[in-house]
Amino acid sequence: MVRVSVANPYDYPLDFAALKAAALAVLEGEGAKDGKVTLAFVDNPHIHRLNKQFLDHDEPTDVLTFPYSEPGAKKVEGEVVIGFEIATEYAADRGHGVAEELLLY
Repeated sequence: MVRVSVANPYDYPLDFAALKAAALAVLEGEGAKDGKVTLAFVDNPHIHRLNKQFLDHDEPTDVLTFPYSEPGAKKVEGEVVIGFEIATEYAADRGHGVAEELLLY
């Protein structure tokens, strides 16, 4: 069984059910049968710090992924860190709502 959890330390207005359903659909579409993925929604300083630490990019970004399992592993594990503030900016630029933008990630 594949499980998806959502971490929202900044209490952003999120549709947890829709986000989990979208993530599960992608994982199942990729053939994942077992594992756990966490979607973490963070602010600009938080994702900026991670982007600098892991990719040496000195700016906030919209999304970072951290796979915890090896390619081809039977159990998929990882974390998707999403910059909520950048996603909000991108949604406005693209003319759709933040909820729709987050589902793209």
